[in-house]
Amino acid sequence: MTRTVFVILLLTVVTATGSAAGTESGSATEVGKEVPDADAGMVVSGLGDSFIHFIYPHMMTYIRDTFYDAVESRAVTQRLTDFFENQLDQEVLSTYPVILAYHGATKTLLAKHGRNPFARLSNLRSGLQTLDEATDRSPGEFEIRFLRFSVLHHLPSFLGYGDQLDEDTQAVFELLVNQEQFQHMDVQMACNLMEFIIESGRLDDSQQKEMIQLHEKLKAHESLSSD
Repeated sequence: MTRTVFVILLLTVVTATGSAAGTESGSATEVGKEVPDADAGMVVSGLGDSFIHFIYPHMMTYIRDTFYDAVESRAVTQRLTDFFENQLDQEVLSTYPVILAYHGATKTLLAKHGRNPFARLSNLRSGLQTLDEATDRSPGEFEIRFLRFSVLHHLPSFLGYGDQLDEDTQAVFELLVNQEQFQHMDVQMACNLMEFIIESGRLDDSQQKEMIQLHEKLKAHESLSSD
């Protein structure tokens, strides 16, 4: 499965479910406002805490949608970087670890789209450091773990991030196996997510077997539900 397909899967899961991220720092409630156009940008600076809490679902939709576009676009990556660094109140980053995680993941996209090898390595390390900070602040946040896993899974082993990858693999596995995440996604999404984990080759034999069994159980449940 390609990186692009993986990101599509991630965004589909978290957007359709109201997102595990919405539970961070007060479980922001979805409100029926139009989501800002990613091309128009979004300025979130100098706003009160209560208003930021109110627009949080829209802000996350904007970030996720723009991040998806940024995966294949250097220009959109740069625009999202500008949003995080120049338009977003830094207090928001300190309040919402999941937003901090997307900031870190966006830095790794700068590395992906960059041309200068030294700048690429610098952006990658900076992005992973930011992702580490977000993970340390909210280690049980599924979306954060999945973001970091998606980055680390595609890195060559010689860069030396194997310990973090193993940690995220274990965390994502446990979060899926305890099935709490299934409350936030439909069966097909859960099956797709498990297929990615299974195909990643990151699980050990015991975990792989357990994940396959759970996947088959969910697929059977989905088949019965559709009859």
